Amino acid sequence: MRTGTPAFGEQSLEEKYQQRIAEGDFAGLDEDPATAAAFDADHTVTIAVLGDLHGHIDLAYHLLRRWQVENKKIDHVLQVGDFGAFPDPSRADEETLSCAQTDPDELGFAAFMDGGNGSFMPYITSCKGRRYALDAPWWFIKGNHEDFQYLHGLNGDAGKPRPLGENGLFNYLPAGLYALKTKLGSMISMAALGGIAPATTNQNPCTKWYTENETQLLLKHEQPVEILLTHDSSPGVYYENAGSPAVERLVNHYAPAYHFFGHYHKSGQIFGASGQTKTIHLNEVNFYQKSGELRKGCMGILTWRGPNEHEFKMVKEAWMTGVTRENYRQVLAL
Repeated sequence: MRTGTPAFGEQSLEEKYQQRIAEGDFAGLDEDPATAAAFDADHTVTIAVLGDLHGHIDLAYHLLRRWQVENKKIDHVLQVGDFGAFPDPSRADEETLSCAQTDPDELGFAAFMDGGNGSFMPYITSCKGRRYALDAPWWFIKGNHEDFQYLHGLNGDAGKPRPLGENGLFNYLPAGLYALKTKLGSMISMAALGGIAPATTNQNPCTKWYTENETQLLLKHEQPVEILLTHDSSPGVYYENAGSPAVERLVNHYAPAYHFFGHYHKSGQIFGASGQTKTIHLNEVNFYQKSGELRKGCMGILTWRGPNEHEFKMVKEAWMTGVTRENYRQVLAL
């Protein structure tokens, strides 16, 4: 966010800006013309990546907006499946209903969809200014805990994102190739494969398993892919007898810069690069049962300046310490 060279001994606009953020002085920040100009001049693409949600959309919103207000505008949100997409709670699977008995947010998707996302609009369009408005588009794949008939029945052309509702901010990605738009109009290429590995060949897309047809179509494409988004991992990442052979084939086929996955609810981890690919596991966006604290590594930030200039970091902010299921709405409130 460069806006010129300050006089000797004078704070730059960026330094003043960061000082105000550190001091919690957000009043009028977006309305200041010079600050707004610096805010818009940064062409870096900021992509938030979330682990399994299991309905905890409200928690995810609180985390994303707090990070955005204290850092920079989020341009895209990627989510690795198990969104918890159950618009009708009575159709939730047995495990989700069991968890919801002690954690009602497991069924948070129904509240999210109620009234056309109305209860979440204060996050999307804030009267406090652009930095408070979390209006980045979300892109998510299926996991193994969704209403699969609902997702399959969403309107949309084959091979295209399928939006939830009318605002176009929340988009389900069936298996396929996609592109994230940058601020300068170029594209970041992405391949997506939701679901987990079937025990036998599966051709039914309305299940928690991916299909043989989906994987074969993805393997036919030869164009470069910079991000691979899957729910499951390659075999043996966490458990000897767990993982997806199809995911391993996709990683080898595309050799993307980044491979993001979830599913295992382990502490978020950036694995050593395999060739040019960094494999990254995101933890569940939720709280540990015993300590009640926020799960480590449930959110990360991919900063993209260009095909040869990008980096990913897990979010490890000081304000995350002490956030619990009981207090997060107060602690993370802005």
